Amino acid sequence: MKKILTKLTENKSVFIFDFDGVIVDSMIAKGNSFANIFNANKNDKKKILKYHLINGSKSRIDKIKYIAEKILNLDNIINKLFIKRKVNEFKKNYYENINSIKLIDGIDLFLKYIYNNNCKIYIVSAAPKFEISYFLKKFNLISFIHNVYDSKLTKLDSMNIIIKENNIIKEQCIYFGDSFSDWDLCYNLKIDFCSVLSNDKSGLDKKKSFIKINDFK
Repeated sequence: MKKILTKLTENKSVFIFDFDGVIVDSMIAKGNSFANIFNANKNDKKKILKYHLINGSKSRIDKIKYIAEKILNLDNIINKLFIKRKVNEFKKNYYENINSIKLIDGIDLFLKYIYNNNCKIYIVSAAPKFEISYFLKKFNLISFIHNVYDSKLTKLDSMNIIIKENNIIKEQCIYFGDSFSDWDLCYNLKIDFCSVLSNDKSGLDKKKSFIKINDFK
């Protein structure tokens, strides 16, 4: 944990976290589920996994649309009913393997530490709230979390609500994410960003303008 408790975090009062790949190590499991609901062959599965890992912050609806249109060329059958059916299939497939999902190493102790130091902790994620709540309850983390903002709002809207709600300057916030879109969001908002490199396809390891961690130990 010492590697995170640097000058970048010691003066923060609001800590904001993405969820998949930052709190739970779920990115590969979700990628496999996207491939499974389309019965993808080996080559298409690689493309689906790569797209999913690079675009971690996109909603599952957007990912399903992209996979169907751009990877599998299913333009002629895509409509609202098709998307709804695939979203439900994704949820079912992912939940069949949900017990195998683990926490990112050390995140539980880190959340406890910053909570005990009177900091507010938020989750801003493209995952649905019921799914986030399931894991927070399973791993006994829910008491540490001040609020959860899910796919019903854009991440930008969620971040602005948090900043306004706490009446703080942006220098008091830090966001932990695992995708370029997370970094881009923080860059535009002028909020400090910490990359969690649980996803080796994100490309964030090549950037030099923010701190990087593999886990929270």
